[in-house]
Formats: sequence, structure tokens, C-alpha cells
Amino acid sequence: MKPLVSVVVPIYNAEEYIAECLDSILGQSYRDLEIVCVDDGSKDHSRDIICGYAKKDSRIKLLKQERKFAGVARNRGIEASKGKYIIFLDADDFFDIQLIEKMVERAEHTDADIVICNSQGYDEDKGKIYALKGALNKEVVPSKDFFSRREIPDFIFQLTAGWPWDKLYRLDFVRRKGLYFQDTRAANDELFVDTAFAEAGRIAVVHDVLVTHRTTVMNSIEHTRYRWWKCGFDMLHAEESALKMRGLFQQTEKSFLNRAAEYIVWNLYEMCSTDYFHEFYRYVKSEGIPGLGLSAYPENFYYDKIVFDKIQKVMHLTEEEYLVKHISELNRCIESLSNLIERKRWYFPEGIFPNGARLVVYGYGEVGRDFCLQILNSGRFHLVAVVDKNYKEIADKAVKIGPVEEIYSLEFDLIFIAILDKLIAGKIREALLSEGIAPDKIVWYDINKGNTN
Repeated sequence: MKPLVSVVVPIYNAEEYIAECLDSILGQSYRDLEIVCVDDGSKDHSRDIICGYAKKDSRIKLLKQERKFAGVARNRGIEASKGKYIIFLDADDFFDIQLIEKMVERAEHTDADIVICNSQGYDEDKGKIYALKGALNKEVVPSKDFFSRREIPDFIFQLTAGWPWDKLYRLDFVRRKGLYFQDTRAANDELFVDTAFAEAGRIAVVHDVLVTHRTTVMNSIEHTRYRWWKCGFDMLHAEESALKMRGLFQQTEKSFLNRAAEYIVWNLYEMCSTDYFHEFYRYVKSEGIPGLGLSAYPENFYYDKIVFDKIQKVMHLTEEEYLVKHISELNRCIESLSNLIERKRWYFPEGIFPNGARLVVYGYGEVGRDFCLQILNSGRFHLVAVVDKNYKEIADKAVKIGPVEEIYSLEFDLIFIAILDKLIAGKIREALLSEGIAPDKIVWYDINKGNTN
């Protein structure tokens, strides 16, 4: 007999999307579901639409509450759920037909407390699918059937962003560990997600993209998050306290503090109101960074040098000084973008490589930069390294560039020579062969003619 899965959907003024959401849940290939819809005081016709669906399908249950925000709605869903597993889906997202089937199959096979799937973004304004920042971070997932924080203590909170909708949880694990969502207006999910990651005995992964997260929805909390920035610090302090109380902070400290620093820097970039920025900057400088102790850690503690630099700038610069430097950085970015638009773009030939191939890119000129960006965004390959003979002269914040000699100590499937000139590419190939690299591991693609050598 298949286990029952509880699908919890918090809903607030989602009449434009709720039908598509429910259709994608009811149409799941896995049928043993209960769909617990929690209406968070909607003022539109969301509730009427759900009632109409409930009359046609008895698996739908509707709970009602006054406006208390999504965290409280999800907690009510946990209380009302009866399944072996629980998953939290958002009303404005949509889902692959095999989402729950694949997640449950993985959970049953591994006896996992949590199963994570991959996800993608959908730009509501442009009508386009795109790679979602914060989706499953394959770079930190161990190569085994299941794992826990013990295998990746320094990266456990870098597995995904702190959202709940790409994860299936064992319900008795959630209740036994006393996991709950915060009642804040925004950032109410990360405490639940991160505490679960830290507590889980087994975490498993489904690498397929099974959730499409809709962005740029005008009335969503995500779209107006900058107004509720203080909720993020309530979350960080609550998470720090929870980890310490559970005896998990010492092991996960580096992962947590890097996540916290990234959150602060992300807000610095996302703050789109002068008044809110002024309020945020003053708080971060006087309480936020000092309260978390972030400025005391050296550069090598941080995973991202940009994050370290921003934290240091906030602590050492006035708001006016910071903004002057920030505008200068933006101008440089705009100039670089203009140069990129003006020049020809080079397209990586994805079709000639197998999925999952471990690639080394040799050369980081215009071709190499374009190729690396496409490789990273595709999610199909593992970019092992990027090398260039002039690596010391190349400054790129997105990709680490190493010396050519690095190749000889790496494990990879293919070296891709990202050079336009055939003669130069041939000399590079000869040099690699002379160092013992097998000829079938070296690829050069003639972009102009569309064939490999």
C-alpha cells in the first residue's frame, strides 16, 4: 500500500493562479494525496475557487484563518496533516506531474527524513523559464544515496535557499523534532528548512527539475520583501538560538554565518527604496553585523570574496561613502555589460557532450567566458575547473581561474579548448598530449564550421 502524502498549500489572494496550482497537484501521477489548503484571510475569490475544486475531489481540505501569514498557515497544515510524508507547495507555483511520485520513491528507497528536488524559475513578466539562484546546489551534494550534516557540516545550509517547496519531509520527523515555521510576515520559512537540514539523519536528492517557481508576482511577499527586511534578522537570530539550543551550532557555524552574510549582502543589492535602505544600513552597521560577529572572521572564512568585501565596507564606511563606491561599481558593471552586448556572443555546443560530464575549460577569453556562463546555467554538466595561461591577470568574480598546470592533478571527463584560432588550439592540444592527457579527452570545437576536432 502506498503511503499517504499531505500537500500543504498556504493561500492568500491567489485567485489568478490557484486553479493552475491545484490542477498540477490533482494531476500528479501519485494519487494517494490529501491536499490541505489553508486560506490566510484572502480578500479575493481564492476560497470560492478552492471550494469548487473540493466539491469535485474529496482529497482537498480547506482550512480558514484570519491573516496571519504563510508561516502560521503552514503550521496549521502540519497539525491537520495525516500523511507519512508532507510537502509544502505555494499557490502561485506549478509542478511536474511526477513531482510527488519521484520524491516519495526516493524517500522510501533511502528511508530519508528529507528529499530535495531541483527547481527552476518562471519570470511572470517575460514568460520565460530560467535557472533559479538558490535551487539545489549540486556542487555540495555528496556522491552517495543519502547524507546528513555530518558529511557536509560547512555547507549544509548551502544545499538550497531557505524555501520549503522543493522538499518532501517525513511527517513524524517534523513533529518529533518540533520543527515549525515562524509567524513573521516575510522570511518565515528558513528557520524550519535549516533546522530540518541540521537535524535530519538522512537527506536524499532527486536531481530532476520538478518545481517551477513563479517570480515577479506583483502582490507576493517575495516582490515586496525589502519592506520587511527586519523579518530576516528575526529569522537569523531565531535560527542561531535554535541551533545552539539543539547542540548543533558548533558543527554548522561556518555554514550558518556564511548564509547570514550572504543574506545581508543580498539585501544591500535588492533594497530599492531610499528610506528602507537608510534604515537597513544603519541597523546592519550598528546591530546586524556586530550581533552576528561577522566582521571578526578573516577572508578565508567566507565562501564568496564579494560577500567578505561588502561586510567589511559596511563596517568601515558611512552610508554616503558606501553608496558612492556602490554606484562606481554599478557603472563599471554597466560598462562591461555594454561591451558584452556590442561584441559577438559565442554559444557552447551542449549537444556534443553527455549529461553529467565533468568538464575543464581551457582558455578564458571571450569564448571561454561565454561558454562557462552557459555551462553553469545549463545544470547539465559539472565544471571542474577553468584554466588560462594568463590566469593571474584575469579578474572575474563569477568563476575561479587557475593555472594550466592545475589540469594534471584533476579528475575530469573532457578538456574543452575554448580558443577560436585553430592553430593555437592545435598547439594547446599537442602540449596536453605531451603531458600524458589521452587524446579522446581533449576537444576543440570549430565554432565557425560547427564541428569538433
